[in-house]
Amino acid sequence: MRRAEAAAGRPPDEAVVGRHIGAVVDRWYREESPLLTAEREQQLRAGWEAALARLSLLASAAMPEGHLPLREAWELMLTCEERGELPADEFAADVGEFLGRAGAAAAPGAATLGLAQALAYLQEQA
Repeated sequence: MRRAEAAAGRPPDEAVVGRHIGAVVDRWYREESPLLTAEREQQLRAGWEAALARLSLLASAAMPEGHLPLREAWELMLTCEERGELPADEFAADVGEFLGRAGAAAAPGAATLGLAQALAYLQEQA
């Protein structure tokens, strides 16, 4: 009761509320609606291998082994609905930040992503 009385008339602490909301949303995505399910991981692995095979036939610019261009990774990793919510340019920025936090070096002059990085990115988004 005292806590409620003390808080009466004061605006809520935005930082505390923000952290609480973030924790609730994180828990919900992790436990109730994970972005990376076992089924989605299987589909991504299969799609990744097919894309690598197709790109190897094109003999395009050299990329690190097992990597795909970021645009191709975006199309494979996200559903149509998710791509509508996270356009390719925002995805590229997010992935760049993720790779920086993960301590991964970007391939010089190339916007590419490896499968392990893609899976780790999706796992972090949970």
